[in-house]
Amino acid sequence: MMRILPSTPASGSPANSAPPKYPEIPPHAILPSMENPYRFPAWIDKLKVRGGAPYALIMLDVIEPIAPVLAQGLWMAQPLAGLWGGREDIRDLAELLEAPEGIAGLRRRLADD
Repeated sequence: MMRILPSTPASGSPANSAPPKYPEIPPHAILPSMENPYRFPAWIDKLKVRGGAPYALIMLDVIEPIAPVLAQGLWMAQPLAGLWGGREDIRDLAELLEAPEGIAGLRRRLADD
């Protein structure tokens, strides 16, 4: 007959390890998000790298008068865009087009070199 002895915890078990150390968060961590309430889609930076920013600025000039209407269309297209993984990009672009300061921020982002 085999006798089973209680085992001692291994060196990597929670009983013998020190509590996890969490990274220290600077006290001003929330301020950058307060400066710009809008998130820019990642494809805007890719567009700038490929040299399409001047064309996007022209297109922005053309659609600016009807931007709120286009934003509502993007909100309606957002669930469909989720099928291809573009839900967040569509949401971010719709939020940018809804507000005049969002359009101005997008214009500044595209014009930066």
